[in-house]
Amino acid sequence: MISVETQTYNITKDSVLTKEQIEQFLYLHSLGWSTKHICEEIGIKTGQGYKFVQRHGIKSNCRNYIPLSENEISKIKELYNGGMNIEKLAEHCRGMYSEYQIRCAIGDDIRANGARYTVNHEYFSVIDTEEKAYWLGFLFADGCIQRDNRRKNPQAGWSVSFGLMYDDKDMVEKFARCVGSNQPLKEYYQERGYTKPKHECHVNITSYQMAQDLMGYGMYMRKSLTLDKLPDITNELMRHFVRGFYDGNGSIFFDKENEARIYIAIYSTHAFLDKLLDVIDENIDIKRKNIYDHTVEKCSFVKYAHKDSIKILDWIYHDATIYLPRKHEKYITAKNAQE
Repeated sequence: MISVETQTYNITKDSVLTKEQIEQFLYLHSLGWSTKHICEEIGIKTGQGYKFVQRHGIKSNCRNYIPLSENEISKIKELYNGGMNIEKLAEHCRGMYSEYQIRCAIGDDIRANGARYTVNHEYFSVIDTEEKAYWLGFLFADGCIQRDNRRKNPQAGWSVSFGLMYDDKDMVEKFARCVGSNQPLKEYYQERGYTKPKHECHVNITSYQMAQDLMGYGMYMRKSLTLDKLPDITNELMRHFVRGFYDGNGSIFFDKENEARIYIAIYSTHAFLDKLLDVIDENIDIKRKNIYDHTVEKCSFVKYAHKDSIKILDWIYHDATIYLPRKHEKYITAKNAQE
């Protein structure tokens, strides 16, 4: 069972932090970065960072990370590969290197050598199953690739983060199980403007190969504004990818005057939606829709009326074994109302 850490973070409106900035802040802090350097890296004011740390009682990382020489890194890796775990290494090197410096020196190998957390680094190397295609689509919508640029090893410091509303925590746990990770989930509260704080959770997976594989499919860092293509996978698996993306960046609404009628909308960049519409046109006999650009939210969207919505959902849910339950239930309700 994947545990959920008890720490929660209530991001108030004066912090003006996005979900992606919150995850980056917590991730870099866990790596030992100072608050000042975290703020510089994620592009927020230093005062915002210090207020965030003080408000939630987060212990500041006062010391800057000091890179080690190649000789020092080699010695640490030799001891580690000889059987010493992180705790024994930290005790052995007390007064010379911090535990954080030791972890940085070992890099991603720390996960493959029986340390705390595990992961199947090659999970996304080949997309050949419904499950992999689905999670790829979900990550395109709600995933995030991060990189600690202070790591000397170019293959170290890469991670993939996946987060949802806390009510959908089971899906985050399912994702972690599918990729073979025992990394604990983290939860926090995010408040935007005058809206009610949103209870969210995410899992952060350290893996150079997984990050590189995802970028190879077109999921870039800071993808919210740069997503511009679909992954190169078979057409048979594409509907599972679309279902995953819809579960992350799609909405389903019931008509207020007729609850038997539904509408769906999908949100992303204009360029990505244009490619997505090509796939929908290729597989479903419906009229191509216009893409609308939302200037305030800096995103675009496409919306479908009832009949077209049912056709699209029939396509993506056909023989599906993995999906977000609450959206699938609305689809089933609408289908049953037609009978």
